[in-house]
Amino acid sequence: MPEKNTTLKQFAALLDWELWLTPVLLAVVLLLCSFYSYLLFHTLAELFAVIVGVVMFVVAMYTYKHARDDFVMFLATGYFWVAAMDLIHTLLYKGMVIYPIDLANHSTQFWIANRYFESLVLLFAPLLCSRWLHNGVRFIAFGLIAVVCYVLIMSGYFPDAYIEGEGLTRFKIISEYIICLILVLAVVNLYHHQDQLKPGIFPYLTASIVLTIFA
Repeated sequence: MPEKNTTLKQFAALLDWELWLTPVLLAVVLLLCSFYSYLLFHTLAELFAVIVGVVMFVVAMYTYKHARDDFVMFLATGYFWVAAMDLIHTLLYKGMVIYPIDLANHSTQFWIANRYFESLVLLFAPLLCSRWLHNGVRFIAFGLIAVVCYVLIMSGYFPDAYIEGEGLTRFKIISEYIICLILVLAVVNLYHHQDQLKPGIFPYLTASIVLTIFA
């Protein structure tokens, strides 16, 4: 019972309106941009996510020697590569005309692959972060996963996610449900491993995962 009360008190911090002020303002700005151009809206939203992922990694890396927080370092490393794949997804998005190809399928494939990667990072973070593994090795390991995804998609070996003239494929639709399930399991896993988290982190992580599910 005391543990549950402590968890509820942590979630009470999410009721602070100042916490949501900046995200809501950003959402409003993005919404207004969407009325002008959906491509602009999508690009800004994705670039914001990319910047957050990179900044998260940089901050975690430079504070690690003081904080020694393996959980945050694990997440930050994973999200660096999530950001990298999100950037490729953005550059490949139909209408960007940056890559030599302009196929909605490739962009959608990167989105799905990246969501799988992100959800699995969140799921396994509490289980793997405490295991001895040099941060450099972890960075390379996550990077190799991202590279494999890139090669599979660009070489045509990744399942189609969008077919011109037909729309989203069954693989893409089913994958979204699977990813949501993994994210729910990630929340449950985080709840049972709160002892590995710094005080106050769990409710914010839970809120971010819930928002990811509904995104």
